[in-house]
Amino acid sequence: MLKDEYALELKDIYKSFYQNQVLKGVSLNVEKGMIMGLLGGNGAGKSTLMKIVNGIYAKDSGAIFIGGKEIELHNAQDAKRQGIAMVYQELSLVPTLTVVQNLFLNAEPCNGLSIDEKMCLKQAKEAFEDFGINDIDPNAVAGDLPIGKKQLIEIIKAMLKNPQVLILDEPTASLTQYEIGLLFEFIRKLKERGIAIILISHHMKEIVEICDRAVILFNGTVALNAEVKSLTIPDMVEAMVGREVQEDYVKREKKADYNAEPLLCVKDLENSDGKLNGACFTIYPGEVVGIAGLMGSGRTELIKCIYGLMKPKKGSVTLRGKKITGQKPWVSVDTGVFMIPEDRRKSGIIDIHSVKMNLFLSAWKHFTKGGWIQDKKADEEAKKLIEKLDIKTTGIGQEVKNLSGGNQQKVVFGKSVFLHPDILMLDDPTVGVDVEAKDGICRIISAIADTGSGVLLVSSEFDHLARVCDRVLIMKQGRMVGELKRGKDKLSESSLLVAVQGA
Repeated sequence: MLKDEYALELKDIYKSFYQNQVLKGVSLNVEKGMIMGLLGGNGAGKSTLMKIVNGIYAKDSGAIFIGGKEIELHNAQDAKRQGIAMVYQELSLVPTLTVVQNLFLNAEPCNGLSIDEKMCLKQAKEAFEDFGINDIDPNAVAGDLPIGKKQLIEIIKAMLKNPQVLILDEPTASLTQYEIGLLFEFIRKLKERGIAIILISHHMKEIVEICDRAVILFNGTVALNAEVKSLTIPDMVEAMVGREVQEDYVKREKKADYNAEPLLCVKDLENSDGKLNGACFTIYPGEVVGIAGLMGSGRTELIKCIYGLMKPKKGSVTLRGKKITGQKPWVSVDTGVFMIPEDRRKSGIIDIHSVKMNLFLSAWKHFTKGGWIQDKKADEEAKKLIEKLDIKTTGIGQEVKNLSGGNQQKVVFGKSVFLHPDILMLDDPTVGVDVEAKDGICRIISAIADTGSGVLLVSSEFDHLARVCDRVLIMKQGRMVGELKRGKDKLSESSLLVAVQGA
């Protein structure tokens, strides 16, 4: 194929962040009028690669070609000028503005010194008509629209800049099946116009349904680049895993007690935005239960509803037979339910405070006597936790911001270990930590379960689920649709990927 028939061509792209080499010579090309699916596990390098294409990051070496011409991208404006547009997973619409105001924000046609609102409305209507969209009112307030229509507005906003290459980052993550159908219909119209589309997705069924070609990254390299019609989901799973998976289960001192009464029972749980749709499961004493699901499956909403950060619309949650549905988070802590959030910097730690202060953020009442804090007792307990969790620190007074990501996460764990909750819920606890820290976190989880506590582990890293869980529940569209149990089923990274994609 002639070089100018490629809308986008990447050659030997390398990128490192300090000592961490993220991209190791990635080469790929996208033809005009092609839909290319881009897949890869966490840390594979797909987001970094697309941010280089969109001018957010600078490549260390390699070359980028648009229409056969080599280009240099220094920022996002350069990418726009070269005909590259990207729609991110986190929508950027201003909810209080109208659709038309969002479409032309910071790019409004003017009549003298004022915005030409009539021209904005005219161009918006023309764009909607051009792409066959007749059910979105340009004067509607963006925040009042369903998520599917917001996604279409984001794409139309990008298309107003007449791009040659359109990158869509997980566009279906928050959509219903009906909305996904509408989106795919729209994407096919863009394909017919000769626009090259890169679709980043974890949903292999969607890649098979709509894409012409699939590229899978593993550990910063291209592990697979083939036409979709020649691939199966197991082929893609094998490329994403990147190796023959070895069973590496973290050995437990005690087994889950399935003869006891369940610690936690969740029945028919639903929430107001539809992300939960009748979720049901139980956790037994000493059991580690994992939740595996793709983005938008309702994993995070589930643990937020149990903890009290979201209010369920329907269903019940019971702890040791006592109903705790809808209680506030601080009440959950007092009753024996503790949650470790996904974003530790935002919700798990106060980084300018010391290790000691962070360890006992939720537990200072345990060190008070007569209205005074018993500092020496707190010091002793902090030192014990640091040793028990193997937190690498200069001492209890070191500021948490100066610890590595893995050690910061261990500090977050320390709060729950000290409180010894009946149920510990974890939302992607190994994201952003190194291999050694991940191993330490797996062993901490096992040790917590060995004390008789129940653990609910939500993770997008399926190798992590396979290492520590007694059972893994497969979640899709807000409910449990399957289960893999250790000793009964094959519980591995690849078996979980297959189960989730087939759900």
